[in-house]
Amino acid sequence: MLVDARGLEDGASFDADVCVLGGGAAGITLARDLARRADLSVVLMESGGFDHGDSDTTELYDGHIVGEPLMGGEPLTLTEVRLRYLGGTTNHWAGWCRPFRPVDFQVRPGIPYSGWPIAHDDLLPWWEQACTVIDIGPYNFDWRYWAPKINAGSALVDNDVIDTTVYQVGYPRAFRNMYGREMEASKNLRLIVWANVVDLPTDPSGRVTRADAKTTTGKHLHVNAKVFVIALGGIETPRVLLAANGGRGVGNERGLVGRFFMEHLEVASALVTSSRTAKELNLYKGIDWKRPTDVPVAITGTMGLTDATILQRRMLGSQMILLFTDSLDNSHPRQATGANAHDVGALIGATGGEPGSSLTVLQSLSEQSPNPNSRVTLGRDVDALGMPRVVLDWQWMPEDQASIVAAFEIMAGELGRAGLGRLQLGKIEFGNKPNKKDLLDSIVIDPGAFDPKKLDVTVGYHHMGTTRMSNDPSLGVVDPNCRVHSSPNLYVAGSAVFPTSGAATPTFTIVALALRLGDHLRTKVLV
Repeated sequence: MLVDARGLEDGASFDADVCVLGGGAAGITLARDLARRADLSVVLMESGGFDHGDSDTTELYDGHIVGEPLMGGEPLTLTEVRLRYLGGTTNHWAGWCRPFRPVDFQVRPGIPYSGWPIAHDDLLPWWEQACTVIDIGPYNFDWRYWAPKINAGSALVDNDVIDTTVYQVGYPRAFRNMYGREMEASKNLRLIVWANVVDLPTDPSGRVTRADAKTTTGKHLHVNAKVFVIALGGIETPRVLLAANGGRGVGNERGLVGRFFMEHLEVASALVTSSRTAKELNLYKGIDWKRPTDVPVAITGTMGLTDATILQRRMLGSQMILLFTDSLDNSHPRQATGANAHDVGALIGATGGEPGSSLTVLQSLSEQSPNPNSRVTLGRDVDALGMPRVVLDWQWMPEDQASIVAAFEIMAGELGRAGLGRLQLGKIEFGNKPNKKDLLDSIVIDPGAFDPKKLDVTVGYHHMGTTRMSNDPSLGVVDPNCRVHSSPNLYVAGSAVFPTSGAATPTFTIVALALRLGDHLRTKVLV
């Protein structure tokens, strides 16, 4: 059932077994899963409507960035990195799906605060179900399985140091389009749009008694429920927890709510001249897989540090994407000094290898180390609904940059050792060419300007870690079942619970964790 909160009487009240706050990937997945049980009543409360464009609602996301800037070429604002309407950031999600690695869940030497309270294999059944929710292919991310299906060649590098895995890329996958009408027609799921949570009052035991919400048009409403789940993303979730209970906060007894904010660090600072032809690198280009249905899925290979490399060298996770690839004959990036890509291509052939045939811009997507000083707090100014605005102090460590550079160097070593090519680090600037085919010609690379301590970092729009999961309340906000330690009926869904970020994009695991939480609530809590 669909309810427009703007049309309700002021002070309207709803009763439900479960109230889910936030209609993004986590919230929609969880609400749909809970509604499978016909005797459960579910309220899903979403701040926006079905379409983007309401400036009053978007403005509620505004806040202050006081730490490292969130870069997307130019500095981004807090309203640009999030979408406040049904489907959340799935509305601009590129659809990249891959599970985390086993090492991502382990306590790792040299990485303080690493380790999850659950293991990789605990998520296997939920990742498999996530394939169905997102509507991609089978739970298989081995390039050997996919290469013959998409008529791609072999992996460029796949060994004990750097391996090749694939992403299944389902785009578009806006959850409002996939599941909005289904939820609207549901008998036991009430979808309330244009409703913004502003408080979560608690009783002396820490139990949340209701969710108070407002509309931008001045209406008040309340939801009474047995269980409440916050699924508002890695920035808004700590904002609501810190502002809850009349400003006293919920779940922050140890001062951990909002800490450990993480992003993925994206760095495109490497050119690879390879003896493989551009066609022989098709595995890494995003090739459509012909499915029985009309829903598109592309298979894209990436190269990353193996678990053994990460553990042995005490590194953070890193994966590398072939961002742009073309024939070396067709590509003419500009370089003022030193041996350029064409010189290197000829040199490879002259030293006994195959002559250089292709040129690629290599982009790394890397893990950020958990840092308690990287955090979300509340500012003194408030939004139109009276909620304190967010202050984001994103901080990343020198070892984060050092690990990215080391990963590029390891990749360079493996390419050279196998006679497959050479990697050149440099400051890369992209021209304003109108299409991908011309981009390599528009590149200017300056190896002398490359500074390993001042990398050109952009972000993945992946906000993680601010209500991290731990068995120990002194190290995390939620327990292994995503329940807030100090509240018997309050849970968190989404990447805010990630203790570490890994190097895989988060949405696939967000959906898996939401399915796992749904099963826990349906079968163990609401019985």
